[in-house]
Amino acid sequence: MKDEATRRRFVRRSMSGMPPLLLDDTAEPDECDLPKLLLFGSFFYTALNVVTYPLAVVKTRMQASAVQMSSRDAVRDLLRASGYRGLYAGLLPVLIGALPARAGYITALENTRPPTHAAAQAVGMGQTAAAMVSNGAAGFAAVLLSQTIYTPCDVVTQRIMVASGEGGAAADASFSHVVRSIAQNSGILGFYRGFAVTLVAYLP
Repeated sequence: MKDEATRRRFVRRSMSGMPPLLLDDTAEPDECDLPKLLLFGSFFYTALNVVTYPLAVVKTRMQASAVQMSSRDAVRDLLRASGYRGLYAGLLPVLIGALPARAGYITALENTRPPTHAAAQAVGMGQTAAAMVSNGAAGFAAVLLSQTIYTPCDVVTQRIMVASGEGGAAADASFSHVVRSIAQNSGILGFYRGFAVTLVAYLP
C-alpha cells in the first residue's frame, strides 16, 4: 500500500512539473497542497522554458526556413542578424503565458480529478475504472485550460522568432507589432492557429 501511494505521488508531482522528492514524502496523495503545487510547478516550468529557449528559437527558424540549413547555420545567421539577443527573441510572451498557463494546468488537474472520481464511483465503477476516468478527465481539462491560455502567446512567440533573424526586421519583430499585425489581419482567431493540433498532440 505504501509503495503504491509513493508511486501515485511521484506521478502526480511529475505531471505537475514538480520535483518528485521536494515535498514531505509522508503526505498522502489526496492531501494536495495546491498553493505549493502552483508555486513550485509554475516556477520550475518557467525556469525550464527560459533555459531551453535558445534551442526552441533555433529549431523554429530551421523549420520556417525556405532552404535547408543546419543548426550551426541557423545560429550563425541569427547571431549575424540580431546578435545574442536574437537567441531570446520572443521570450516576453513566453514569460507572460507560461506562469498562468501552468497554474491553470495544475488547478484544473487537481480540481477535476476528485469530483470526477467520486462521480465515477457513484455510478458503480470500480476503483481502477474510476481512477482511469478521473485521470483522463483531469488531464483533458488541464490541457484544454492551459493551452487556451498559452496558445496565443506561442503564436506571437513563433512570429517573433522567425522575424528576429531577418535583416532589417527589428521593428517587425517587436512584441507590440506582432500582436497588432495578427489582430488586424486575422482577428482573435489568428491567435489560436494550430490550437486543435496542439490539443491532439498534448492530450496523449
